[in-house]
Amino acid sequence: MRNLISTAIALALAGSVAAPAIAANWEYQGVAVTGEDVYLDLDSIQPDRRGYFFNYRIGRDLITAYTPCNGEWQVIDRNGGGRFMRPQSPATRNMLNRVCNSAATNWEYLGEAVGGQAVYLDLSSIRLVQPGGYIFDYRLGQELRRATTACDGAWRVADANGNYGAAQRPQSQATRTMLSRICGR
Repeated sequence: MRNLISTAIALALAGSVAAPAIAANWEYQGVAVTGEDVYLDLDSIQPDRRGYFFNYRIGRDLITAYTPCNGEWQVIDRNGGGRFMRPQSPATRNMLNRVCNSAATNWEYLGEAVGGQAVYLDLSSIRLVQPGGYIFDYRLGQELRRATTACDGAWRVADANGNYGAAQRPQSQATRTMLSRICGR
């Protein structure tokens, strides 16, 4: 965690000092709840072991931020990271979806689970292990999970020892979409 904050502070300082007035790759995300336009600097997206650092503009403010790709993000400044926030507008949801689905990653946002946690599927992790069976990685909130499915409408999550537990059935559109994306390949 200490390394994460150190890295975040270094990136924030570098971003606040060296950020160009006009970036080469700003992408419009929509309008924030404040009525201001939101732009994401696609060239600023940098992977970290647990998420991504990125720059965005809301109105005239240039902001360095971090997301663990769990549906939340935090603003990074000279003092480190602030509190994690959830999107309040389609613009900030679009921004997080774009960051977590950038060329630097293959995570696809699928929606929210019944408990309100964001569900992301790592498309690059999907591997055929037997006819009709796959292993894959997904995120439920901040938790990264390895799982398997026989494409029978359920999946099993691995524990810390790699043993797969009881079958889980989809309870939300996000988890139904997850199985569809895996088995429909």
